Amino acid sequence: MINKADTFDNIKRTIYFFASIFILIYLTGNLFLVENNQHIDLIIILLITYFLISLLLLKSKRFIRYHELINIALTSTYLIGEFYRVIHVEFLQHQNELLGDFIIWMPVYTIYLFVVFGKKYGLLASSFVFFINLLVSLPFINELTGQQIDSVILYNMACLIYILVIYSSHIFVSKYAELQALEKYAYYDTLTEIANRRKSTQVFEQLIEDAQSTPNPFSIIFVDIDYFKLINDKYGHDTGDIILKEFSSLIQQQLSANEFVGRWGGEEFIIFTPTILQEAIYQAEQLRKTIEVNQFTNVPAVTASIGVASYANQDNVDSLFKRADSALYEAKKTGRNCVCSM
Repeated sequence: MINKADTFDNIKRTIYFFASIFILIYLTGNLFLVENNQHIDLIIILLITYFLISLLLLKSKRFIRYHELINIALTSTYLIGEFYRVIHVEFLQHQNELLGDFIIWMPVYTIYLFVVFGKKYGLLASSFVFFINLLVSLPFINELTGQQIDSVILYNMACLIYILVIYSSHIFVSKYAELQALEKYAYYDTLTEIANRRKSTQVFEQLIEDAQSTPNPFSIIFVDIDYFKLINDKYGHDTGDIILKEFSSLIQQQLSANEFVGRWGGEEFIIFTPTILQEAIYQAEQLRKTIEVNQFTNVPAVTASIGVASYANQDNVDSLFKRADSALYEAKKTGRNCVCSM
């Protein structure tokens, strides 16, 4: 089974790998095409060395976390340092009024903090950087022009909005994921991952309601694994669970997109199919044969008894299910591994 954490790590590893290549190209171009002072060139060379090494170390799962933390440290240092340089040099010495291109990285940087640290610590980290930026700008506030102060205020307000929006989105996504998980547990069987009895009943009621207002036919195919208790007793409940999963998967493979299967309870499965009785009987017989010849794990053979019933005028959930259940009982009484209808 695929581990979701491993899958996410692989996605991050791929992103970091190509991002490192992009950064290397940018740094190399900056080193050879832009005239920098010696200190800047030394920093660029050190960064190129780091990202070259990281390309090799990213193959290791353990290095990913270190890579993330180093990237955050480098990016934080760059953004805070650039903010300080713009105020101290560009604003006060050169009388420029715009902060520059570095501000476009703030949304990406803020998102990255939440991705790496999660909701709680992402909020703390981004808030910490926000207050550092405030502290950087406050000592010079009286020396700045009105336009320069506006630029600083707008930048800090934008950073705060990024934090609040991303944090709120994180909460929204988390709550939505929780609701989806709750819905899955409420309406789907945790073992077989198909609809449970509650969901099956909802579908059943809707089909009855639709059938009462439209002439479209539908039938129930009620399936029960033969001697399932003996399978549990002889081979163990772990094997029984495997059989249930393989059994439900096999049924799903035989159904079309407009048909439905749910686990009614224990070893019983219910199928709704938009067909008349004779077609449903034929389908049930084909399913029975498929189950009979299928090779299940750890068990020589598995068979099933099947009851079939179709919707008739004035039927409700109880009356139609009772006929399908009676047909299943007749199949068991007849000797099992057969199809009966009513």
